[in-house]
Order: sequence, then structure tokens, then C-alpha cells
Amino acid sequence: MVNVMSFLKKWLSFLLVFVITFVNLAIPIHAQTLGELEKELDDKKNELSENKAKQQLTEEEMQSINNNLATIQKNINQIQVDTTNLENEIDTLSQEIIVKQEEIKKIISYFQISSGESAYLEYVMGSEDFTDFIYRSAVSEQMTNYNDELIASYNATIDANEQKKVELADKKVELSNEQVALNEEYQKLGDSLVTYGEEEMIITDEVKSLQEMVQIYKEKGCKTDEDLATCGKSVLPSTTAFYRQLTSGYVTSWYGGRDCSDPRVSCGHYGIDLSTYNKTNVPVYAIGTGLVAAITYKSSCGGNMVFVHHKLSNGQTYTSVYMHLYQINVSKGQTVTKDTVIGIMGGGSTTPWDYCSTGAHSHLGLATGLYGIDYTSSSLKSHYINPTTIINFPKSLYTPFYDRTTAF
Repeated sequence: MVNVMSFLKKWLSFLLVFVITFVNLAIPIHAQTLGELEKELDDKKNELSENKAKQQLTEEEMQSINNNLATIQKNINQIQVDTTNLENEIDTLSQEIIVKQEEIKKIISYFQISSGESAYLEYVMGSEDFTDFIYRSAVSEQMTNYNDELIASYNATIDANEQKKVELADKKVELSNEQVALNEEYQKLGDSLVTYGEEEMIITDEVKSLQEMVQIYKEKGCKTDEDLATCGKSVLPSTTAFYRQLTSGYVTSWYGGRDCSDPRVSCGHYGIDLSTYNKTNVPVYAIGTGLVAAITYKSSCGGNMVFVHHKLSNGQTYTSVYMHLYQINVSKGQTVTKDTVIGIMGGGSTTPWDYCSTGAHSHLGLATGLYGIDYTSSSLKSHYINPTTIINFPKSLYTPFYDRTTAF
């Protein structure tokens, strides 16, 4: 029984290996063709159009909210004016009530006096005769009643105004709450707009890279249905080794994490920085034979940049990235060698548009694969490797070197 189970396990293992092998042989890995690269370019262009449409819609929504906020603020201001007017009217009516109450007191006093039996009442009250006195008494009583009614009317108006004040205060609270909600929505839309803007920069960069790749490999003779794994790499001149990009100098910053207390310095450093004692008109060389794949001018973080595709004699592909250049001396699609001057070293005050540079230096990035073909700018960072694993550099910072090849 044990032997049977052992036989079955071995047979199943053999069958599993056979199936996996057969599947791998039957379904070959299909590399990206130039046509697929062009399709990816079209998709990116559509994505860019959709992104811009979202930005426009978001801006329209933000403008609509701004208009609503302006209307709400106008209504709140009017409520404040109306409330102030009501308060002034209430104060005026209250003062008039006090005046009328004093008048009533005087009229009542007069009426009480006129009801007495003083022999000199006619003279005191200023009446010409008794009939005149009776007339004056009746008028006084009517005035008292009129004032009583007027005070009652004033009090009713005050009560109505107080109710209006309550209603206006409630409306103001309602509008203020709506104002807060709209401000929050405006902030969210603003955050979305910033995100869309950042995405647009990335997508635009990817579109540009894809356009450059399509153009370069079309010019190199690649056909629409031809795999770039074969055609793309076959057009790359081969190189046996990589060299330092400066003829002399020293290392100022290693690949990886570093002190980023200066806001211009990124915490994650995806390359190695070199500088020289004489920082004027310093030529930056290609690290080896390759093809200029992309060029970026005056980026806010990286400045003038050149991307070069390389293929080692063992078939391994890399992309070298030269940043903070004061001047670029090559063009897209150009074949370069280790003796080709990519550009002139910049950084610091020489390239004020380049915010991510605290001083004159040459930044070299090295990534596996071909930028723009195997991946785009959005995933470039994940392909960066430490250049010191491929290229020989001094083992400590500021240790000078005087050529491009001496080993340390």
C-alpha cells in the first residue's frame, strides 16, 4: 500500500511538471509590439483628455459653489441689516411707548382734577365756562383711550418684530450651516483638482515618453507588429561596461535615504551625486554606449534631464538618467558612447528653475529595463537601483577621483 501511494505521488508530480511545462510551451510570453505601444499611447492620450475634462468639470462645480457662497453671504449680510433695522424700530417704539405712557398719566391726572368740586377749577383748567370744561374732559378721555390703543398697537408691532428677529436668526443659522457645508465641498473639490493636476503632469509626462519611444523605434525600423523585446533591443548598440559620468570629482550624496531637513532635499534619493572642485563648464558624459530615449527641459525638480537606454553584452538592459544639467548637448534618438558629452553640469544657482538642487552637482540615476518601453514615469522609481552596484565609485564621500575608470 505504501509503495502504491509512493508511486501515485511520483506519478502526480510528474504529471504536474508535464502540464506546467506544456502550458509554458503552448502559451509563449508575448512581448509588447510597436503597435501595442502606439495603442498604449492612444489610451494615455484619452486618459489625459478625460483628466482635463474632470478638471474642467471640477472647476465649474467650484465656480458654482463660489456663486452660491456669494449669494449666501449676501443673504446673511441682508439678514444682519434687517435685524439691525428691527432692533432700531423696536427701540423707537419702546421710546414712543414711554412718551405715550407719560402723556396718559398727564391726561388721567387732568381728568381726575376735572372731576373735582373746586370753585376755581374753571380757572385752573383754563376753561371759559363749564360747557367748555365738559368738552375738555371728554376730549381728555378720548385721548387717553386713543393712546391706550396706540400703545397696544406699538406692543403688537414690537412682538411681531421680535418674532421676525427670531425667524431671521434661524434663517441665518440655516444659511451659515449651508455655508459651512459648501465650504467643505469646495475644499474637497479643491483637493480633487490638485490631485487631477498632479495626475495630469504624470500622464502628460507618460504621453511624451511614449511619443518619443514610438518615434525613436519607428525611425529605427521597427514594424507595427514587431516585438520591442527583439526589435527594440536589437537597435540598441551593445556596451560591455559602465563608467563614471565625470572625469574627476567626488561623491557628495549616496543612493537611498538621507537627511531631508532642507525642504529642497528629498528623503528618498534615487541616484548618486557627484561634484567637482571646479564647478564651471563641467562636461557630463554618458556612462556607456546607448540610445538617447527622452529629454526633459527645466523640470522644477531635476531641471534639464536626459534618459539613455543601454544594453550590456549579456543582454541586460538599463536606463541611465542625468539630472540637474545646465545645458543639454544631445538629441532624442541619438546614439551615444562613453565619450559623448550628454551636457554641462548644473544645479544650485546655475539652474534657478531646478528647485530640488542645493548646489552645483551631477545626479546619476540608474534603472533596470528601458524607460518608456518596459515602464513609464509613474513606475520609474520602482526600477531604480543603486548605481554603485554596477559602476565603481569611491567608497566614502568627498574622496577624490581623477579619471572615470580607476577602481576603489
